[in-house]
Amino acid sequence: MEKYAVDLDGTVFNIIESFLLYCKIKHNIVFSHNELCYFNFVDRKFGKNHGAKLFDGFSKDNRYINPPVIKYAVEVLKQLSLIGDIYIITARPKEYRKETIDSLIKLGIDFRDIFIKIGINKMEIMDSLNITALIEDNGELCLKASNNGIRAYCIEANYNKEYINKYRNIVGIKCWLEILNNELKVLNGGKL
Repeated sequence: MEKYAVDLDGTVFNIIESFLLYCKIKHNIVFSHNELCYFNFVDRKFGKNHGAKLFDGFSKDNRYINPPVIKYAVEVLKQLSLIGDIYIITARPKEYRKETIDSLIKLGIDFRDIFIKIGINKMEIMDSLNITALIEDNGELCLKASNNGIRAYCIEANYNKEYINKYRNIVGIKCWLEILNNELKVLNGGKL
């Protein structure tokens, strides 16, 4: 049986779109396309302390708790749950555990377990669960996972293209339907 580790923010939920809207509406801050090319784009623009304050305000906003879903993510996760177990592994603040679980249930996403905590060691959890595939937007984590024999699907974003373009063992994903097609191919004896 397959075991899928799935991140939420930037992977299932379009947290960047929500954050940019929050910054524009609440703080009149607009980010340029070039600034979004880095995973830590907020810290790069404002410094770590101001970036942390900005994100702290965002984390209390409804746009963070209920961001829009990335197209086809829910449909594909429903299909993957028929062929394996889904484990949600996210660095969201643990105080949003209930709201996060409620959102997933409301969307109809069937998951085996959820691991939620800022600073969570995702590799350690994946190793302990014998995860077979990772769906994530963090290129560095995808590289580590793929080097440990885990199929790594990296949801393409401006901040992770260097990993997708440089490492052949990371599968860059523009659309969630590609994940389902790749998984069906692998399950039928094919290779990525």
